[in-house]
Amino acid sequence: MNDTLSVEVVTVPPMRLLTVQAPTVPDKSGTRAAWRKLTEVLPQGDPRLADPDTGYVCIPQEQWAPGVETLYVGLRVGEAEVVPDGTEPLDTPECCAPGCAFMATRLI
Repeated sequence: MNDTLSVEVVTVPPMRLLTVQAPTVPDKSGTRAAWRKLTEVLPQGDPRLADPDTGYVCIPQEQWAPGVETLYVGLRVGEAEVVPDGTEPLDTPECCAPGCAFMATRLI
């Protein structure tokens, strides 16, 4: 049998996210609370949203080995001159997947 594996390297362009920090807890309540807070300040239809149907979960790279304690949930925005209270801007550089640690989730 001759199996082959096809790998496609994808370049992820730089982007700006507005994020809310979420502690990781076994019942996932911190993540759910962060998503609620984020979608309250950036609801569907908000003109700042660049891709309203995709949410992002960002984990600081230094936490992978010892264990993830904090993550950030985010939504992609175009220009975000005003950062809503309780959110943090996160500018991501261009990178190549799969080495780029982004997990995107369709929200619809």
